[in-house]
Amino acid sequence: LKLSLSPKTRFKAGLRSAVIPGWGQYYSERKKFGIMLNLLQVGASYVFFDKARTYSDAVDKYDAARESFKENSRTYESYQRNWKMLQQTHREADDAFTNLETWMYISAGIWFYNFLDAIIFFPDFDEALFKRSVPTLSINANHQGVKASLHFAF
Repeated sequence: LKLSLSPKTRFKAGLRSAVIPGWGQYYSERKKFGIMLNLLQVGASYVFFDKARTYSDAVDKYDAARESFKENSRTYESYQRNWKMLQQTHREADDAFTNLETWMYISAGIWFYNFLDAIIFFPDFDEALFKRSVPTLSINANHQGVKASLHFAF
């Protein structure tokens, strides 16, 4: 039985982190940091999608206010009231877009940091460790029978 292990590399860690944030750190034996980055990315992504929903709702309110302004602005008072409502919903939509954009950059920044961290701060692994950790199988045959043993060295 022969088991060959391939060495861990920066490229493999970076590729894993590009796919799932924190996976590259977990792969390079920095498990707590990998889990923390993964949870941070999940949290930032959740907030980003929540802000996207809020922005969509704000745009819907603005569209409704714009339609109301077009249809119900026959008198001066209704024009003023609808104009104020239109301005308010426009500000709310702008604020929601700013929040959405901010969280998009935060989420992308966490992902990019995670990717660079997996490549730049990749630990140097001793290749002798990989050679020592390969399990060996030995089989001894004698007049009493066959004896097989599997040995793991850590």
